[in-house]
Amino acid sequence: MEKCIIKNNNNLVGEITREGEKYTFKRTGTEYCDGFMWKDEDGNYLEEATIDHPFAIMQSRVPDRTNPRTAEWMKKYGIEKYDVWELLKLSNGKMLGDKIEFIFEENKYRT
Repeated sequence: MEKCIIKNNNNLVGEITREGEKYTFKRTGTEYCDGFMWKDEDGNYLEEATIDHPFAIMQSRVPDRTNPRTAEWMKKYGIEKYDVWELLKLSNGKMLGDKIEFIFEENKYRT
């Protein structure tokens, strides 16, 4: 099992674990982040969710698989197949204009 934590504006949102193709988000912090907040039928936020593919907010923070430069980037870092989790490690999911960050427990791309 692999794990990363998510921060928004340097405040803890929660953690994501990946086991095979299952991704589980657990809210462990006090901060909210739209890409990980689901509501139940009563409008209450869920504390945990599991899906069988990367969360959309993760996918939106890595290069698109159809971008010709993505293959070059993957080759440079030794990523053999398109893998959102591995690609996300390269940038920690940082984007201009927001404060969301993914911090991986084990990240061979960072020293």
